[in-house]
Amino acid sequence: MPMLIASYLIISFLVASTASLTPILFSKEPSNTKYINSMKKLCLTISIMFIFSILGLLLLSSKFGYHHNLLSYAMVVYFLLSIGFIDQKLNIIPNKIVIPLILFLLLQHIFNLNINLLNILWESGNITNDIINAILTSLGVFLFLYSINLTIPKSIGYGDIKYSILISTFLGFPLAIIALIIGVISCAIYAHIHVAFAKEKILKLPLGPYLSFGTFLSILIGYELLNYYLILQEKVTILTNTIT
Repeated sequence: MPMLIASYLIISFLVASTASLTPILFSKEPSNTKYINSMKKLCLTISIMFIFSILGLLLLSSKFGYHHNLLSYAMVVYFLLSIGFIDQKLNIIPNKIVIPLILFLLLQHIFNLNINLLNILWESGNITNDIINAILTSLGVFLFLYSINLTIPKSIGYGDIKYSILISTFLGFPLAIIALIIGVISCAIYAHIHVAFAKEKILKLPLGPYLSFGTFLSILIGYELLNYYLILQEKVTILTNTIT
């Protein structure tokens, strides 16, 4: 048990540290203080990331019960944190991260590679290991978001669209849709709270952190949320029919 606790703490710290420093790799002005925090701010960032990291690892382990795949869980937590933090910090979602991950997941789907974490998620029934599902979900999400962007220019960044495709390739239907809905709703809630308390409009709000949050939550309780929604919808339908 002490070794397991130590493993969680060490891996969480490594994830937090690397996720906090990752934006520097994609900054066009690495020497600018806008992109490199003071030591005090960096320590605060790592501390916050550490809390998110250890919570993420504990929740994934609790959900799937595979402590020996801690490193695999750490990779998922790292990518969700780092992509969200890069978007928060630099207002970009780098192609160098997203596109290779999309290709990797497609290869995993096609050849059913022995990747521990993905196999655990798919074997548990939490994510569908189906190349057709992944492609159709990704295509549907892309067409939907791109049509919104055409109708309302610059409403959704192309980085957010590519990140949504990555999420769709990873989760498939219906979890990807749940993740995107949670991400958009949580972003809207934050925007309303910010406007209410700060009394100022938000000109641009990065969606990446909220998509990461939605993805993680969908992995954990996506099907539970879907079942709750279906039960609630059924009750509303019955009540409506009874009234009419």
